[in-house]
Amino acid sequence: MNQNPAIPDLGREVEDVVEQLCSDAFSPDLIVRSPKYKKAGVEKEAADILVVLGQTSLVIQVKTRILPLGKENELGDVETARFTRMIGKALDQFRALLEAINAPGFGSFLNVRGLPINFEKTQKRMVLIVIYAVVLPDGTRPDFKLQLTKSCHTDYA
Repeated sequence: MNQNPAIPDLGREVEDVVEQLCSDAFSPDLIVRSPKYKKAGVEKEAADILVVLGQTSLVIQVKTRILPLGKENELGDVETARFTRMIGKALDQFRALLEAINAPGFGSFLNVRGLPINFEKTQKRMVLIVIYAVVLPDGTRPDFKLQLTKSCHTDYA
């Protein structure tokens, strides 16, 4: 969590931008911000942004990180490991969304306008998009580019 008041809440800032992009590209009626579900009586977040497009859904996870001083030009081993864990958390949250959708009694999420979106359990395709945003302690952006060189896939029933 960001403890420096000089740096904006990066996660919220990026989620706001992504929500606006999705609303402009599709329609606010199709966008769900922070869809929630209950597991063992505890409310959990299933995604950061969900875009329901008929039989296809875009599941967007935003992960952010304030890098330590001295990491302006490269991402070292420790930060690379943190990045990998964040991607793992995004996949776990994606699994949680699938679990929520398949739970008995599940029927809909509320869109950004507060209206229910019926979410069919027969979704043909769900696409996970992970956005990883980094900032330096002074609030500036680092000079390096991050590129994934490995991929993974998981079959969901």
